[in-house]
Amino acid sequence: MDRSATTTAGGPGVGSGSVGNTFRALQDDIAVTVVDWQVVHAWRPGDPDFVGALTIVDDQGSQLITAAWSDPTDEAADQSLDEVGWRRIGPWEPDWLGRRWAPVHPPTAIPQQRS
Repeated sequence: MDRSATTTAGGPGVGSGSVGNTFRALQDDIAVTVVDWQVVHAWRPGDPDFVGALTIVDDQGSQLITAAWSDPTDEAADQSLDEVGWRRIGPWEPDWLGRRWAPVHPPTAIPQQRS
């Protein structure tokens, strides 16, 4: 599986070292298209049809980075975070939509070069 990550505007290194910012990682089943109702699958570890992603958002809800998530387990989610340089700093818990989320810490930001 491609373990690459997609970074959007404002991603790591762009303000990610700012004091007071909070970041959350969300576990998503990307095989399910966007719908107006909650979709729940009984995925099992090792299921070949599982297609997941972790999305990291800031305290404003802006998506910063999306990484591949290979197996529907918290351990695999932690591994995906590690592979893109982020670290979980709290427990995985369900949000109001039933998705699992956890607070995360960004990679050490490299100072921005000034011209």
